[in-house]
Amino acid sequence: MQYLTGAVGTENLVPFFQNDNDGAKLSRYVTWIMVPLAERHPQTHEKQLQLLKALQPLDTFKERCVNELRYQLNEMALSYGDPSPSAAYLRTWWTNINRFAALIHKAELVNFSEFAQRTLDYALKERSWRESWGVEGRISSDLRALDGHASAAMHWLLECGHSLYPVTTIEQSWSQWKENLEWIVSQASLSDAIRKVCQRGLDKMNEISRA
Repeated sequence: MQYLTGAVGTENLVPFFQNDNDGAKLSRYVTWIMVPLAERHPQTHEKQLQLLKALQPLDTFKERCVNELRYQLNEMALSYGDPSPSAAYLRTWWTNINRFAALIHKAELVNFSEFAQRTLDYALKERSWRESWGVEGRISSDLRALDGHASAAMHWLLECGHSLYPVTTIEQSWSQWKENLEWIVSQASLSDAIRKVCQRGLDKMNEISRA
């Protein structure tokens, strides 16, 4: 925590992992400190990104740090796939961890395009919001669930849309995502906040499509 508050600089923390021949310390740091902080405290994202950049030259970075990050994110995606609509904290954590992953991908530290596609599919493809929208007893739950899924997906479009678009599987889904996002933005029952962030994502998609 001293590192995150600025009391200890990156140059003071990196040697702790340089002497970690098998990468066990690095793996534990990712699992027990980095990921939990990223999902709960988005204000730490930029500081943790600096640390990842400093750790990248280590021999254990790919095997221990990258692989552990992938594992933790995949586990979160599986558990978050259909959260309880009442679990607001899960929606917040999911949004936060996607922002962190998008920043890592944007910095070209780890290729998270597959994770990005999963998040975008959750919000804009796999979940058929239109089919149940307005069905008695469902719309309240759908509103809350979509709030988490859409917020998370917009981080990928806004931070990494240009670099993600050329990926074959993403390019093939692009038009469907855009069509569904246009529909989401048109729903007056959604909060102004989520419609605003979705409109920004839609503007980014239109910009990329025209390029």
